[in-house]
Amino acid sequence: MVEYDADGNELWSFPGTGIWGVEPLENGNVLITDREGVREVTRRGTRCGAGNGDAPEFKFSNLQQAWRLPNGNTVINNWVNE
Repeated sequence: MVEYDADGNELWSFPGTGIWGVEPLENGNVLITDREGVREVTRRGTRCGAGNGDAPEFKFSNLQQAWRLPNGNTVINNWVNE
């Protein structure tokens, strides 16, 4: 994932595998959804929030998007086609 400014200059990047969703958060961090899970990262690339390992009772197989709610909870969309 790479973020660019209006002039096409790279602002920052984060390595991901099959990134599907990216949500900028009010605290300046970014919520990223990819094949590895849902992660909140700083713009320096440091993980600082939820990931798949934080909810082992749920079996995520095809993550699509995640949203941070005003109360601080995170809603995760797991797509299933059957």
